Amino acid sequence: MKKIILFVILILTTHQVYGQDSVEKLQAELNNLQNIESQLSDSLDVVQSHIEQVKERIAEIEFDTIKKDKTVLKLKSGTDLYKSDGIMSDKIAQIPEGEEVIMLSITTSHFINVSYRGQKGFIPKWYFEKEEMLDELIAKQRRIEKQKSAKQGKIVDSLLTNIEKDKRWIETFVGNLRKSPNTNSDIITQLEQGEKVFVQDQKGEWLKIKYIVDQNLRRSINEKNDINSIYRDAWVHESITSKQEVAKLSPIQRRRKRFVRNNSGIKQQYKQDILNGSIRIGMSKDMVRASWGRPNDVNRTVNAHSTREQWVYGSISTRRYVYFEDGIMTSFQD
Repeated sequence: MKKIILFVILILTTHQVYGQDSVEKLQAELNNLQNIESQLSDSLDVVQSHIEQVKERIAEIEFDTIKKDKTVLKLKSGTDLYKSDGIMSDKIAQIPEGEEVIMLSITTSHFINVSYRGQKGFIPKWYFEKEEMLDELIAKQRRIEKQKSAKQGKIVDSLLTNIEKDKRWIETFVGNLRKSPNTNSDIITQLEQGEKVFVQDQKGEWLKIKYIVDQNLRRSINEKNDINSIYRDAWVHESITSKQEVAKLSPIQRRRKRFVRNNSGIKQQYKQDILNGSIRIGMSKDMVRASWGRPNDVNRTVNAHSTREQWVYGSISTRRYVYFEDGIMTSFQD
């Protein structure tokens, strides 16, 4: 109604403004409008205050309802409600002496997680009445949580066992895990020899598998909802997997295999030597490095006709020397 009145006044004022140009009359109309604005503002303040009172009453009713099924604690002195379990934490609210709060959980031996009029936070246990009784409640709740955790752990173990019951190991140096069961499908990721996958289904020669993306999370998982976060789904061709456990490659083996795989054009004898950790006259420096690793020291001699290098491996008591001329191995000494 007040908005309608204000609208009518604005129309009348507009008529007067355009009908006459008396400053006195315009000022009078302005004062009139400001008075109406003030009255409306006062009314809005009253409404807003009433809204806050209703919200507070709702919180009280909800608090009384929740109290029926929860442990209620009474404060023996006023305190702050903290955001987390530490007195250096941010303060959410101040709670007067004698107020009641709902105990939600125990976080440490000194702080209680509580709810107070719709706000959740933490209070040190020594602010509550009957502290000995509270210690008993803490012990009881911990026993309940321990039992709940043990039960949850059994559920998680059962789910993991079901997922991982059909194990396969990648037996090629690198195994492609694909989005769909065909060789034209996108490669999601690659697993190295010896890594484990878990078969969920099969379509012809293709296995639908789950693979672990976070081993640390897998070892520490204790919540059912966390299971999906440690696995990813993919497809892998059956021919690159083994039902028997395949040993993982050591870093040295991985280096040798990767070099041979990426340099398919080198002689077969050199490939075998590198995989076996041997060297042979005629090898390049890259081949020797792939087989034996980086040298401990390099001595170089340069003349007008060639560049010679001596690679030194091992400690003083187990020295080995490899000699190159213009990048090709010419001799070695061990």
